[in-house]
Amino acid sequence: MITYKELRSFQRLERENSDLQDLGLTFVSDVLNYLNEKREALKSSKEKDSIFSKDAQTEIRNELRNAIVVIQDIYERRERKILGQAVLTIKTNSSIQDTTKMLDFEREMYKEVMELLRRYREQFFGQKKKSVHGRPVDELKPVSVQPPPEEPDEPAEPELSPAERPALAKSEPETLEPPRPPEQLEPVTGKPAEDKPGPISEQPTKELQAIRITQEMPQFLWEDGKTYGPFRKEDVVHIDAKLSSMLIERGSAEEL
Repeated sequence: MITYKELRSFQRLERENSDLQDLGLTFVSDVLNYLNEKREALKSSKEKDSIFSKDAQTEIRNELRNAIVVIQDIYERRERKILGQAVLTIKTNSSIQDTTKMLDFEREMYKEVMELLRRYREQFFGQKKKSVHGRPVDELKPVSVQPPPEEPDEPAEPELSPAERPALAKSEPETLEPPRPPEQLEPVTGKPAEDKPGPISEQPTKELQAIRITQEMPQFLWEDGKTYGPFRKEDVVHIDAKLSSMLIERGSAEEL
């Protein structure tokens, strides 16, 4: 028979570890027997009319209410871990599926979620189901872009011999440009032109934070689309500040 103290111990293990914990093969039946026993004890104490029975009712009622909260928390934490494991397995197309620590109903849920994710992923990424302008994608051929033709270089002028240069100079009279009037001349200040620096574009950099891992974590996918981990205890890593804050709040890491 499981006790309230043991339920709290299981809850602490699930909260402090990122992977599933072994609850034992009889966890579900033990929990159901525990709840039924507490309900029967509460019903029996209500039938007795004494000061001690009222105190017993209050104690049993509080323990039963707290136990239900603990059991629900254990279930939801394990549920999130199983869904995360299913998504990661489908994304990485891994053939390794560790279900040894799952309860019987959790293993069935894991298999059905995997099948559902795989089916919708194949529908979304399937080449035969996508089309562009009514034509299947697998029938479209890549278009090769040809570079523009290069223009031919202009023929270089033939170099003149020393004997031909004076004759060419005599045949082509020089044209002198008329002098500019004084009012069109620009004043010379003697100062060089100042180059004004243009605006410097600053590209925002992603803020990183150094943390120390306090418990082992498997590989997982973060909201920025990147995969992090696996991490071992006492590892020091520099990762996204938002992810660091989340791990610190969960007790999985500590700030340096």
